[in-house]
Amino acid sequence: MNKTEKYVVVGFPKCGQMSLVKYLQDEGYDVTRQDNIWNSRARQEIEDQQPGRIPIIITRDPVEMIWSSYWYWHYKDVMPFHKYLKHRVTRESSLGNENPIDHADYEKHINKFLDMKPVMFKFEEVVKLPNYPHVNETGYKPALPLKFRVLIEEALESYKNQT
Repeated sequence: MNKTEKYVVVGFPKCGQMSLVKYLQDEGYDVTRQDNIWNSRARQEIEDQQPGRIPIIITRDPVEMIWSSYWYWHYKDVMPFHKYLKHRVTRESSLGNENPIDHADYEKHINKFLDMKPVMFKFEEVVKLPNYPHVNETGYKPALPLKFRVLIEEALESYKNQT
């Protein structure tokens, strides 16, 4: 990365976007954030609202991202976890289609930005950087039980087989 360039983090929510933005800003990079990669209009919105900025995309183990999303978006308050994995909303919100398994289809969403030559980060790697901040808005989130890990892995595999 070059400190004379301008960047926009467009990576996936619950993958450490806010921490990455803070870290890069503290390191002297001109970086903003636009949290809409799942949205079908994400590419156009970035071009319109953040012209000339180079996309930065951060991903995370999809199983951990889905678990964190369940707690952060408070789906835990309105549906059991097995229903959340099948949750589909026909309208498109700021989150896109609101299906957590689709959210974890990183390749599909990243492909919108490939010709813009995005900078890619993995959450599991950046958290190891010295002085890396941990900005967490999820609040309390229990450890991922093995039975839910298995449910997520099965849902991800089923999704791959359908697409």
